[in-house]
Amino acid sequence: MTPNESLIKFEKKCDHKELAGSRIGLIPKYLNQKNVTEHPEKSGHYPWDIDVSDLIELFKPDLHGGNALFINANPNSLNNNDPEKKKLFTLFKIEHIYGYSAYQWTPIMLKLKEIFVEKDVTEDPSFVEKFALSEAGYSKAEFVYTFLYLNGWIEKGEFKGPWSFPRNSPTNSTLLWRYAWEYFHPHIRY
Repeated sequence: MTPNESLIKFEKKCDHKELAGSRIGLIPKYLNQKNVTEHPEKSGHYPWDIDVSDLIELFKPDLHGGNALFINANPNSLNNNDPEKKKLFTLFKIEHIYGYSAYQWTPIMLKLKEIFVEKDVTEDPSFVEKFALSEAGYSKAEFVYTFLYLNGWIEKGEFKGPWSFPRNSPTNSTLLWRYAWEYFHPHIRY
C-alpha cells in the first residue's frame, strides 16, 4: 500500500446553498424522494432523519463528484485580511441530519465529525483546498452536534416556505462536543 492509499481525499464541492432551498436543496429533494411528506405524525408534524451517506448515494450527480458534505464553521476567519489575525480553519463532515417540521419552521440537528478545529492556515491558505486526512486520524475524530433551523416546513404533505437557512449570526447555532452534550442531555425533560 502506498502512502496515498492510506489517505482519504474528500471532495469539497457542495455548500450550504445546495443543502437547503425549497426546490433545489438536497434536504427537501431527499425528503421528497423518500416520501417523508406522506407520513406525518398524528399532530401533523413531520419528524425525519437523513443518513448523509444515503443522501450522497442518491444524489451523486448533483454533488459534482463529491463524496462528503462539510461545514466550514468559521468561514469569516479565512477571509480575514488583517495581518495581525490568524486564518483559522474549522471544518466538520456532516454525518447525519435530524429534523422536525412543524409550526412554520424546521429545527434540525446535525451530527458532525470533527476534521479540523481552528487549524492555523495563515502561512498556507491553499491548505483548505488540498488537504487529505489519514484514515486512522479520521476514525478517531470526535462527533459534534449542532442545532440550526430552516425557514420552511411541511404542511399537509407539501413543502412551505423557502427552506433556507437564516443569515449568519452569532445566535444561529452552537457546537456541542460529547462532554457538553452529555451534560445537557439529562436535563432535557418534558
